[in-house]
Amino acid sequence: MAPIKDLTKIITLNLSNNRIKNVAVFAMEDCFANLKWLDISNNKFTEFPAFKCPKLEYLNVNGNKLEKVNEAWTGHENLRIVSAVDNKFKSLVPFKAMPKLEELYMAQNMLVSLTGLEALPALKKLHLRRI
Repeated sequence: MAPIKDLTKIITLNLSNNRIKNVAVFAMEDCFANLKWLDISNNKFTEFPAFKCPKLEYLNVNGNKLEKVNEAWTGHENLRIVSAVDNKFKSLVPFKAMPKLEELYMAQNMLVSLTGLEALPALKKLHLRRI
């Protein structure tokens, strides 16, 4: 993943359906300053990283079996759509501090609580099928 950190002007990036085990490059400052759309679905990483992509509006992490959230994660101010289908999230807490989040897709997770929902003031669509 290191070679892609130099793609500072990229706006859309699709890395889905690979065997990526580490996405820490997206937590590095100034690597993806212009990235708005990121699809890293169906890979092999298990920790939700602390994304440092300031313009990111769309994020797809489907099918990664995510359950752990990086301790540096504090939310994201510009994300509008997050698709986290087929993971192992137990609550909505990882999606805290996202004031612009309008759509959250959480089907096929292990949710036992909707704790964190109150921290999503702009949420219009919440998809929870087969949790």
